[in-house]
Amino acid sequence: MVACGTAASCGAVLDHEQAPSEGLPDQGRGDVRMDRDDDCNTAAGHRLDRYLAEPRDGSELHVVGIYGAPRPPGESAGRFEIEVSRTSPLVLVLSAHEATEWIVRAAPGARIESVIVTGYQAQSATVPAGIPLVSRSYATDGAFFGNAYMWPQYGEACADFFPPATCEMLGDAWPVELEFHLDSLAQMVDAVERWTELPLSSFHGCREMSRLGLEDDRPWQPPAMVRP
Repeated sequence: MVACGTAASCGAVLDHEQAPSEGLPDQGRGDVRMDRDDDCNTAAGHRLDRYLAEPRDGSELHVVGIYGAPRPPGESAGRFEIEVSRTSPLVLVLSAHEATEWIVRAAPGARIESVIVTGYQAQSATVPAGIPLVSRSYATDGAFFGNAYMWPQYGEACADFFPPATCEMLGDAWPVELEFHLDSLAQMVDAVERWTELPLSSFHGCREMSRLGLEDDRPWQPPAMVRP
């Protein structure tokens, strides 16, 4: 048996019959950020991948993808908290492979039109009052919108995409694993774009993460240097 999360087929993707003909969007705007307060587990070699599309009129579509969130002691599901302070009208898609409890908070001025939670294992969510919620997981519905937490970037070696431990495990087979992740991403983007009838506005992904803030665009600033 091959576990999901490796190059294997894991469940049916909702409303997706074939690979997207146009592939993934372009690399977007690399010098702008709209996420904050994340705790992507960089100590384990993971990274926060992000994609930001060029601005457009109308509602936005924002996707957050993880493999899983840390589980509180004694709990069967991880917990992920996201605070939205972005003032543009938006649809929020939250995706995980592992069972996850999603907590969505809206700051004053935030305009969340709907929330979609999806994953291979069972998903649950708490959203602000009055916001429509769609929940689809393969474990409970037999189909879902897909799961992805990597965004394509330029690189020529395994270490450009995966943590050292993963590269050691994969060996020369790492390009196959990368192709699996990118195919999963393309399928998920295509599925949620079809469902919402909106083009992707942003993607934020990390294999293990438990919180993220989504805010209005701001210029990217490198992390402040910590002096001894």
